[in-house]
Amino acid sequence: MCPPRHCHANALSPPGLALNVIPPVATVIVLVPLVLYFRYLVSEFSEHGRDDITRIFQYLVSGAALIGASVAGGWFIAGLLELNSFVNTSISGFSGLMVALPIWRFEWRHCEHAIHYEFESEHNSPIRRFFLYLMIAAPTIASFASAVSLSYIFFKGLFVGGFEWIDIKAAFGALVSAALVAIYQYRVFKSEQDGVTKRKMTLAVR
Repeated sequence: MCPPRHCHANALSPPGLALNVIPPVATVIVLVPLVLYFRYLVSEFSEHGRDDITRIFQYLVSGAALIGASVAGGWFIAGLLELNSFVNTSISGFSGLMVALPIWRFEWRHCEHAIHYEFESEHNSPIRRFFLYLMIAAPTIASFASAVSLSYIFFKGLFVGGFEWIDIKAAFGALVSAALVAIYQYRVFKSEQDGVTKRKMTLAVR
């Protein structure tokens, strides 16, 4: 294992940066045209307006991109706990975030626009409900699993000995990134439920 200063130099040198930057750039070059092409196909086969085909496409792409961003965020956080090669891991995670977050934001923006301007039809859509339940449940389960793994590694190292921060890097990164996704999606779900309550109260007053 190389000394920290050598690893940092290698990671920040032109060849090291290229190895970390080229894969996400190549991914963007491949994924963006594919997403745009499939969006074109969806618009061609969809009916006028927002239908289930459009919903499935937007929620599927935004969900996959958000999961990718969560994984990349876990890498980035895990890299902060590494002493020897944190620059490599953090750059890889950061590069992954730069790929996944714009794709998620682009598609999720349409979903949020729909719930804002077509609340009833979008709220009553089973596709949106399934998406919200899945994107709350999956990262919540992942967070609990990571917390259990983190606790086991920590207390084992504490009582048995030989604990190092690098031992918990993966579990800690997964815990934080999954928890952030779960909290965000729950806030979206809660905001939507509050909107339903306000509409019911408005109708009751009338």
